[in-house]
Amino acid sequence: MVGCGSRQDEADDGPTVVASTTWAGAYAKAAGATDVRVLNGAVQTDPLRTPQPSELATAAAADFVVFAESDPFAAELKAAAGDAVLVPVTLRYDRAVISDEVTRLGGILGASVAAQQWVTDFQATWDGIQVAGRSLNPIPPWRVVAEENVADWARFMGLNLVGVYQRGAVAAPQLARLRAARPKLQVDDADKLGAPPELGTPNVAVSNFPQDDLDMVPLIRRNTEIFTDAFNS
Repeated sequence: MVGCGSRQDEADDGPTVVASTTWAGAYAKAAGATDVRVLNGAVQTDPLRTPQPSELATAAAADFVVFAESDPFAAELKAAAGDAVLVPVTLRYDRAVISDEVTRLGGILGASVAAQQWVTDFQATWDGIQVAGRSLNPIPPWRVVAEENVADWARFMGLNLVGVYQRGAVAAPQLARLRAARPKLQVDDADKLGAPPELGTPNVAVSNFPQDDLDMVPLIRRNTEIFTDAFNS
C-alpha cells in the first residue's frame, strides 16, 4: 500500500483517507487531504487488482474511504471499511466532472478552501494543455475508436470519436462495425490486461492512473504527448 503524507503532529493532522487506486487518491489529494493511503499503487502491474484481505483491512482504520463504484473490488472494500465514511467518486478525465468532484470531496473532508484553490489552478492548467494538444491535431480531426474507459482522452484531444468498445467483450458484429467506421487510430486502455481487438489500424494506449505522487497533471501531459506522437508518426 502506498502512502502520501506524514504524521508530524497527530493533533494537527487532517483526516486519514484510504483510496482504492491512485486515481481516487489523486482526487483526495486535490481535495486537500494530506494523509492519503492508496491500496493499489501505480507500481502495480495491474492497478485494478483486488487487494489482499490484509490490505483491505487497513480501510477500517481510516476516517474516509474514497473509491469508485466501478472499482472491481468496490464491494470488498466497502465490506472491509468498518466505521470509516465511504465516499464514492465519479472518476473521469472531464474538466467539469473533476472540478465538481474535487469541490464536493473538499467539503466532505473539511478542506473546501484548499480544494477550490486546486480547482482554479487545475482548470487553467487543463485548458493550457488541451489548447496546445489540439493545435497539433490533423485537419480534419482523425476518426478514432476507443476503449470505453479511455474515451475521455479522445474527447479531450478533440478527435472524432466514431466508436467505443469494451475490452474483452467485442463480438464479431461489433468488431465489423468498428472496422466499418474507418478509424484512423485506435485508443486502447493501457491499464487493462489482455490484447485489444484487432482493427487493422494504428493503436495507442493511454492510462487513467497517476503515479504514486497522486498528481493528475503529469498524466494528462503524458497522454497528450502519446497522441501528438501518433499524429507525427
